[in-house]
Amino acid sequence: MKKIGKYKEEILLIIVSFSFLFNLYFVDSNKLIYNLLVSLVIFTFSLYCWKVSNVSYNKSVLKNLSNIIKGDVATFLGFSAFVSEFILFNFLFEYTKNFIEENKMVDFCKAIISFIGILSIGLLFFSFYQEKIKAYINSKKSLRREPRKVLIFALSKPQQNLETLPRNWQPIKELLEFHKSRLEVAYVLISEETEKYKTEFEKFFTEFKSKIKYIEKVNMNDESSIVNALINVVRDIKNNKYEEQDISVYLSGGTSLVTTILSLFGVNDDIQVEYILQTSGNENEKPEIKTIDLRKDLLSIFVSD
Repeated sequence: MKKIGKYKEEILLIIVSFSFLFNLYFVDSNKLIYNLLVSLVIFTFSLYCWKVSNVSYNKSVLKNLSNIIKGDVATFLGFSAFVSEFILFNFLFEYTKNFIEENKMVDFCKAIISFIGILSIGLLFFSFYQEKIKAYINSKKSLRREPRKVLIFALSKPQQNLETLPRNWQPIKELLEFHKSRLEVAYVLISEETEKYKTEFEKFFTEFKSKIKYIEKVNMNDESSIVNALINVVRDIKNNKYEEQDISVYLSGGTSLVTTILSLFGVNDDIQVEYILQTSGNENEKPEIKTIDLRKDLLSIFVSD
């Protein structure tokens, strides 16, 4: 019973989906009212599931729906949804065609039932499997680094004289140059100690000066100070209508605390997280920055049931 309870959503979805398909397939003029009522009951149920599951209407839902319609969800339930929607779309087109050609209200009613079925199965599938669908699609994404509109990183104080670009600022130069084609704003967390180097920092990054927003007086050794700084960043990002897929977080050098909190901030399927590879210490060695996969579903590996 415990195992059945664990998979009750899967069982429910299969039963509802295929019971609806069964009723729809054998629809005839004598059972139209019955089938219409059944479809409306299922649609009401699917709307309820949609509401309680807190699935928001956004671009990712439409994108995931397109993946289901294309059959690009490699699970049994994904395949079931694909087959169900494929059959229903065929019914919808066929009944609509018959209604237009023969002007029969019976075919119009059948087309309505088919359309309700398409919506019902789509809503049910996303209500129960939104995270699984997202995890599957994200698992197919390559970790290819790409320019983003928004950068977030912490600036450490220079570790040498400022006649030339300090070695610990060189990765930032590579970072900004890489994102230059799309970059609109860079949020830079600085402490009181680092604040006095702003002028020198901008001297080396003149072309990016207008795009830099400093988050000042951040105590890099205090978690609440760092978190509050990031909260202010998030508010500004939202006010400027940026989305998560516009953001890249760079795990720059500095205290391990700010690196840890920035890593947690980047635990999002759409936010890009970048880090610098350890170097051998050779002064001529150029910094290499790569992306790291911090998807939410990966965290489940470390969390017991």
